[in-house]
Amino acid sequence: MLHRDIKVYHHDYNGLSQHEIVPAIESSVNAIVERAEENLCIILDLRQVKLDHRALASFRQTSALSKPYIKKIAVVGIYEIQMAFLNYISNQFGLHIRAFDTIEQASDWLTE
Repeated sequence: MLHRDIKVYHHDYNGLSQHEIVPAIESSVNAIVERAEENLCIILDLRQVKLDHRALASFRQTSALSKPYIKKIAVVGIYEIQMAFLNYISNQFGLHIRAFDTIEQASDWLTE
């Protein structure tokens, strides 16, 4: 999607079950790597998703693969405990990640 004439990639995991989330994460990361564009702005829509240990492990494992292509990641719909984990990922892999309540807020931040 375009926001302020900047391309923002929306990875929509909204409502996925615990069994669906890991393949969806892997598919999204494969698309990022295949696209091989730099400075990507990405929204991770995690509303109504329960992140279990497998999903968190998948985010951790795939972060190293996608890092060279990502400028910023905006996350929508996570709980405070999940944000603590994403802060860990952000610090470990040097990713610029921030949480937001809405897609609009996330898009605005990504395109600043």
